[in-house]
Amino acid sequence: MIQIESRTEVQVYSFVGFTIPLKIVDSPRFSWGGLLVDTSRHYISVPKMRQIIDSLTYIKMNVLHWHIVDSDSFPAFIPDYPELSGKGAYSPKAIYTQQDVESLVDYAYRRGVNIVFEFDMPGHTVSWGAGTRDHGQVSIIGTHYEPNRGDEIATQCWKADKQIQQWMKQKGYSSVDELLSYFERRVLDLLKKHSLSANVWEEVLLNYNQSVVQLPKDLSLISHKRRRSFLLVERHVCGERPSMISTLIVVCSQEFWRLLRGCGVRKK
Repeated sequence: MIQIESRTEVQVYSFVGFTIPLKIVDSPRFSWGGLLVDTSRHYISVPKMRQIIDSLTYIKMNVLHWHIVDSDSFPAFIPDYPELSGKGAYSPKAIYTQQDVESLVDYAYRRGVNIVFEFDMPGHTVSWGAGTRDHGQVSIIGTHYEPNRGDEIATQCWKADKQIQQWMKQKGYSSVDELLSYFERRVLDLLKKHSLSANVWEEVLLNYNQSVVQLPKDLSLISHKRRRSFLLVERHVCGERPSMISTLIVVCSQEFWRLLRGCGVRKK
């Protein structure tokens, strides 16, 4: 797709009597170059999503990071859990059906764009609670990446919840690092079962004891805070954690450009 798009940028001239040989050699500098779109805080219609995908091909980007749900709303229809979007979306008109998602995945694929879905967890899940208390296993289609997880976890809630504390005591856990490690292992087991790759935010690496929360080396690690935190991530991956040398670091620092917060109100 990179070469095809390059050809569309070449202006063709016709000269009488001679020709100009032209050879285009073009390839992406980075394996992940894309745009993160948040449809939880800002619902975006399917036609507008197609326009965004088209715009990515024009500037030769190959990833659409679809932050499809968050605490603000849950616009993704999940067949096994219809009330997640039924009660968690801004309105019945602000929901992506499976057909919507599949059509966008196909539309993007035909244009050389890979859609990376994000169902952030265990934090950022307020909207999940509107539809169910049993989050279960969410089906992800059309991508070889697992939904992002691990950023901005409110661990003080775990410490204050009597049921969680009782469960941790039964397991012999004394820290939230051990609890997060249990969660990560459960998720990684599901990933292996479905041949999916891990995809986490930088907090999982920087905020917790890595001797307890052991990350796999074949993952995508997204650095989204500031330049200083990215330098820490780089040092962990390339210096202190040489076993993670195959880790893909995705830099999307909020120091540069970030449009945050929505304008919708979830329907009760």
